Amino acid sequence: MSEVAFTSLYREHVDFVWRLARSLGVEAAHVDDLVHEVFLVVRHRLADRDPRAPLRAWLAAITRNLVQHHRRGQLRRARRVEQVTPPSTPRGPDEELDLAEAAELMQAFLATLDPGRREVFALMEIEGFSAPEVAELCGVKLPTVYTRLRAARAELAAFAERLRAGDPRSQVGGRRAGG
Repeated sequence: MSEVAFTSLYREHVDFVWRLARSLGVEAAHVDDLVHEVFLVVRHRLADRDPRAPLRAWLAAITRNLVQHHRRGQLRRARRVEQVTPPSTPRGPDEELDLAEAAELMQAFLATLDPGRREVFALMEIEGFSAPEVAELCGVKLPTVYTRLRAARAELAAFAERLRAGDPRSQVGGRRAGG
């Protein structure tokens, strides 16, 4: 098809394709792009078109297919956007300091635990693993995991009590923890 013939076809049917795309639910912001895609396909496939089939029906079929493709793309993008965690509200300097001190205290507490208890406590209480998962990861029996966790929790309670009492054994980084 010549350039003049294609231009004529475009001018004669662009409004029809635009209305159809809009009627099929393409948002106003995307309809011009979709119409452009329709006519790219038309130009590419015009030589393969069955001349006995009505031109408007052929254009409608192409438009419908591209609208469906567009809709699937929009749904995929929407699902990806839904999976994105919105950014949290920035913390203020006081919150940042409190978090840093809490992390330092937790590290100081973890340093007091024997390796077995520390591993179980960190995996379960900090990282959220289940007891059966920890048993498998550590290569120990399930009752051992529960025993170590119970002991670590008791040590954490004692550590917290020492902090509240101002016990010098709760020193962190050369200063008294919690002070």
